[in-house]
Amino acid sequence: MSAVTGEPRVWARDMAIVGGVTAFLAPMPALPLATMWFIGATTVTGAVTGAAFGAAMPGALEVLRRRLPLAALLAFGPIPGALWGGIVGALGFGLSGGVAPLAVCVLCAAIAGALQFGLFWFPYTFQTVRGAPRWPVVLGACVLTPLIGVLTMSAVLFAMFGFSGIWL
Repeated sequence: MSAVTGEPRVWARDMAIVGGVTAFLAPMPALPLATMWFIGATTVTGAVTGAAFGAAMPGALEVLRRRLPLAALLAFGPIPGALWGGIVGALGFGLSGGVAPLAVCVLCAAIAGALQFGLFWFPYTFQTVRGAPRWPVVLGACVLTPLIGVLTMSAVLFAMFGFSGIWL
């Protein structure tokens, strides 16, 4: 891979860390609806899919950086995060025996994934391009994860109750 987009093994390691931590901490505000079985299942699937997603990132960035302007890449950043999160939520639902409805699991995980990846990938890529340490970005993403969980729950509650005129 190009030095510009980084090494797949490094991306895989760091995305596994961010995926696992996010899948573990972000659902915490939803306890007891998000059971420990669900959180355990999403933690494992977040880490495993994060490693796979991370390994593919340098190649994807290499292709996209020549075809899309930076503004478009920034705008589209949350989309792969939402897809990644939705997959983790669906797998977590399936592996945990699903106490909460599947749609709620997928929606919550997709929002958390969009927020986390949307905020994480560009600073991480920027540090990669500069040849600078990426661990501060990984640490920052992990530290911000509880806020991602609160924002996700707020968005879901607003979607469920805010649009109907019922405010909590």
